Amino acid sequence: MTNSASGRRVGETDVALGKRERLVEGAREVLHAQGVERTTLADIAQAAGVPVGNVYYYFKTKDELVDAVVASRIAETQAALDGLGQHRTPKARLKAFVRMLVGQADLTAVYGCPQGSLCSELDKRTDGPGVDCAELLGLPIDWAEEQFRAMGRRDARELAVALGLPGETVESTVRLFNESVRPGRFDHNLLDDCRTEGLTPPKSHWAQAIDTPPYLAYPLRPGITFTYLGVKVNEGANIVMQGKLVRNMFAAGELMAGNILGKGYLAGFGMTIGTGFGRIAGRQAALAAN
Repeated sequence: MTNSASGRRVGETDVALGKRERLVEGAREVLHAQGVERTTLADIAQAAGVPVGNVYYYFKTKDELVDAVVASRIAETQAALDGLGQHRTPKARLKAFVRMLVGQADLTAVYGCPQGSLCSELDKRTDGPGVDCAELLGLPIDWAEEQFRAMGRRDARELAVALGLPGETVESTVRLFNESVRPGRFDHNLLDDCRTEGLTPPKSHWAQAIDTPPYLAYPLRPGITFTYLGVKVNEGANIVMQGKLVRNMFAAGELMAGNILGKGYLAGFGMTIGTGFGRIAGRQAALAAN
């Protein structure tokens, strides 16, 4: 959605543009590359190929020019989103949107997201531009929400048909779940009191009735992070069986994580255990082989 920070002088390739348009385009590029606070009107004038004295004819202050940049970003974003309407389905439009973002990956990696970086910087200011930034960031979010809603289904039976599942079974399953939900105060940050009764197994927290369309479904596959059991090892990663060391067998990672993790774990523990005991097990295995 942008051609910012391309490294060219705007005046060199956009001669047909008027001075005001060239200043806005130059400001887009320089603000993206340098940020608002570090950029001067002289920087923008140089990028646009416009004498610095002419800037004040079109923009009295830098804030006015930044406002014009935000407005141009909004117009550009809206035009890009409107262009995605050529795709027939919401899913196709979302895929095209992602491809459009991926196409900017190299530029974003260097200077950051053009819209996000600009809005983030302006949001920290107590005066000047910033109000329209909410609209700029909200445009793609609202658009994406519309696409996802369009992908949803109006009722459980319609969703079941889309998934190739028995409609009556899905309807009865949803109905039984909804009937089991007990009133409570939902809070996803806590172990709240929103629970079910009469289900096996019961849902002890965060139980919410499935009663507001559109309905979406996602395929899931269960996975096991830790068994909290596995094989027993000593400090040298040697496997211990029936109280005796197996001299030529070693274990590392999730297979022996139960030796360390008694109650819960922090993010990254699995990789840490695998890395640490992997080195120990490898060294000990090499020694055993010799």
